[in-house]
Amino acid sequence: MKYIKKILSGKCIIVYIVMSILVGWWWYLRSVETNKIGLIYKTDHKLLLRECRKIISERREGKWEKERYDIYPKSGRSPGTEELPAIIFEIKPMYIWIDENSVLIAWRGFHPRYDIYAYAEDAKIWPGGKELIPGLIFCDEKFKDDAELEKYIESIKPKE
Repeated sequence: MKYIKKILSGKCIIVYIVMSILVGWWWYLRSVETNKIGLIYKTDHKLLLRECRKIISERREGKWEKERYDIYPKSGRSPGTEELPAIIFEIKPMYIWIDENSVLIAWRGFHPRYDIYAYAEDAKIWPGGKELIPGLIFCDEKFKDDAELEKYIESIKPKE
């Protein structure tokens, strides 16, 4: 009888651990989905693009020396990020990548990555992704072609 209780208690612990992992993973995926909905349907795209173009302008003038700035990493923010516009912090990316023609706003994790590209007015826009407004593109690595991405974006549209 003691042997059976020992086996059952061991199995219960294993089931508890597995269930905790599964629930945690499900919760994480839901938060990713919620973040994408916010980015696509609730973020002020005009404001985001305007602020990113200001960053690009400042980069061209020599203000932003580095290309990559960590925003929400485990180890802490990159120095200088306190000067970034508030909207960048509101959308909670992992990091941003600044060059003379664009700002890449990136989210990474255990899921396929997703990004927003904000382009300067005079920059060449690379094909692919979903144009939120002219010059602001949403990309999701999970989707191999734009038609799939378009269907996905429509499927997560909040009900009014």
